[in-house]
Amino acid sequence: MIRPLLLSLALLTITAEAHAIEPLPPAQQAIFMGSREDKPAELLNGVTASQIGRHYVTGNEWNLHLFYSRVRDLGGGYVGVGADQAYLFIGWQKPELAWLIDYDSWVVDTHKIYQAFFLAAATPEEFMRLWTLEARVEAERAISLHFPKAAPRIIPLLRLYRAKILLRLTKVRDGALAANVPTFMSDPAMYTWVREFVRAGRTRPMVADLLAKKGIRGISKAAEQLGVPIRIFYMSNAEEYWDYTPDFRKNLAATFHDAQSLIVRTCLTWLRNQDYRYVVQTIDNYLGWLSKPWVVNVTTMIKYRSDDSKDVELFVMDKSADDEEGARRTKGQLK
Repeated sequence: MIRPLLLSLALLTITAEAHAIEPLPPAQQAIFMGSREDKPAELLNGVTASQIGRHYVTGNEWNLHLFYSRVRDLGGGYVGVGADQAYLFIGWQKPELAWLIDYDSWVVDTHKIYQAFFLAAATPEEFMRLWTLEARVEAERAISLHFPKAAPRIIPLLRLYRAKILLRLTKVRDGALAANVPTFMSDPAMYTWVREFVRAGRTRPMVADLLAKKGIRGISKAAEQLGVPIRIFYMSNAEEYWDYTPDFRKNLAATFHDAQSLIVRTCLTWLRNQDYRYVVQTIDNYLGWLSKPWVVNVTTMIKYRSDDSKDVELFVMDKSADDEEGARRTKGQLK
């Protein structure tokens, strides 16, 4: 039996004298990296028809710093979709392991660019510079050094999205700074922590589809074997793309978690405020809702569209599914 990572938090401590985060022992690394992936999606969904087929190699949620106070120093494991969002949460959460997932292989490849840049750049300023056109030779050299086999595939991806990613990172960094929230792009100590976390091999970019059968369940099984409860499961606004399926419910029900574990999501409010509603919910509360057949999608659970406020807000979803079910039965909405 593999020993749980009961001592790994000590290995993740950064002191002024030493910044080393230790790699996993080989047997544990094999478990972490060994779970099966899903096949990349043939069709990329979207909330609207115009968004179908879009590659989200950058996020468009502009106030992720609203999550900071809720996720700070949670430890445990991180599972999340998207690209840049992962490194924000890693810096805030200080996890033990991070599974960086997406059903789009372009997004998974984008993580290789990020990781090559983390390995090449010792400071936030150097990291940000690598995204500039002026640093293109240095940036491509870093990718070729750290991911030689994938370089022919991901260097064109960098060339295509370099400017957009830099604009995104700059805007997110400056927005968080205005809210007095540190990020890996602005805080040297946080940057060092994220960089050493990546260097230690504690991130795993992988293709995993929330609606498929292998990736998410494999992550959960690996987390359980390693004794690392998934404390943040970040889904962005993916739930708005579809109704809940049996496989999605099974995937979430299998999540290895504890009482501190959170679902972290966004709900689209673009027409109202050019952003999202930022929603936190415990996994236990969420699983209570998913267990109800009448909960067909996220809109059933979170009534965010009726809010006329243009403010961007953090919403804590803590209403009980049982209470809601009782209220609906009283009103005759459920048989």
